Amino acid sequence: MKSRRTVILPCLLLLVATHGAVFLLARSGMGLPDDAGEVRDASYPAPAKSADRDPAGTATGSSFARRLRELEDSTLQRHDFELAREALFREWILRDLRGVMDQLYGPEHRKGYRDLAEALSAELAAEIVRQPQAVWDWLSTRRFGTGGPQVFSLWCEALARAGETDFLLDCLQADPLFTDDDTISRLCAKIPAGDAAQLAKLRKLVGSLSPWAAGRAAESYAERMAKEAGLDPVPFLSAEPDEKIRGQFLEEWAWVELAHLPVAEQVKAIAALPEPYRAEGADSMVHHSRGDTKAAVALINAMDAGGLLGDPAGDAARELAKSALNWVMEDSFTTALDSVHALQEIHADPLRRQALENFGSLFDHRAPAPMQDCVEALPEGADRDAFISGVVWRAKMSPEAREELLDAIQDPQVAAEARGKVKEILDQEAKREREKAKEKAADGSFVLPE
Repeated sequence: MKSRRTVILPCLLLLVATHGAVFLLARSGMGLPDDAGEVRDASYPAPAKSADRDPAGTATGSSFARRLRELEDSTLQRHDFELAREALFREWILRDLRGVMDQLYGPEHRKGYRDLAEALSAELAAEIVRQPQAVWDWLSTRRFGTGGPQVFSLWCEALARAGETDFLLDCLQADPLFTDDDTISRLCAKIPAGDAAQLAKLRKLVGSLSPWAAGRAAESYAERMAKEAGLDPVPFLSAEPDEKIRGQFLEEWAWVELAHLPVAEQVKAIAALPEPYRAEGADSMVHHSRGDTKAAVALINAMDAGGLLGDPAGDAARELAKSALNWVMEDSFTTALDSVHALQEIHADPLRRQALENFGSLFDHRAPAPMQDCVEALPEGADRDAFISGVVWRAKMSPEAREELLDAIQDPQVAAEARGKVKEILDQEAKREREKAKEKAADGSFVLPE
């Protein structure tokens, strides 16, 4: 009597011949490696087998599992084996989705079939779209164990691409533990414009996330809602309780709706917001790059003139001005001297002096320009004092040069504060040097035991 292997092997070879066109196309279009004729060996990853386990619990699943075991036990050469196996799995997907997903993503098979699962992702996605509820049921019962996140990602991506976002939202609301920031990003990209009901479900889903997962998800949601808002952000702002989301929304809204306007018009639009949202609106404006120091200075002046900064000597105004300049303070395409000239154009005295001091502390990171030229470009008095007080405690220089600059500060209080900062920095450096010397001495005295 002939063995089952004798009968089945010709069938497998026929299957390879049937897919010969695929093989030739793959060889010409994809470029197979030189070892295409090699026999599979122990180094080729073979998935774990379980002869007694029926992956799908059905006659169909058992039949495919049997055919797969026969194929894996065959002596087909590597590429013939791969083509036959891929053809088998393509048919399996259409006939028994649960069984094939058990084989590809089940805990005992997942690693061995990783590349094959990736190659078949399009076919799997198409079948998932035809059976979304069934796949969700398997996911929600944690059928795939540690392979569950892979299946969930495939399921979620397939349904989002197919426009089944409402079904996705309903499932995820029933079991939000599956939701992560990638899921929220997909939904934000695919929910139809103006669909208030789905967007309300999305907001509930964002609120259900744990704090560690909520950051990027909230950002994606805020960006999506900024596109929904159009020219009037107030309805969203008045309905959104989360301050962080409101801030992210305003930042994105200002970029989408206002960035193309002259800076004065941008400030006017923010100033027109109801008072409770004006400070958040001002904060959103300063977090966009303005390109160069001159543009940032123009923004600061416009915000000051529009009443968005409040008291120029207050902490809020100083923080806003600092944020507006953060993008350009270390701009390597502008010389230090040009930056000093640009910063002198800030109208409000407290903000101009703060900017000059901050810039002075970054002097040694900037494009070359003689420090003395920058000092002399500023008029004697408070502006020059502010710049020098920043330079002396951060820039690298000789003790003599530092002392000469400190002597040039005219305001006694500013000079005292600058000397105090310098002393603090020098004391810290001396302490670090002593600790290094102590560590070096300790290392030198260490003797290995015999």
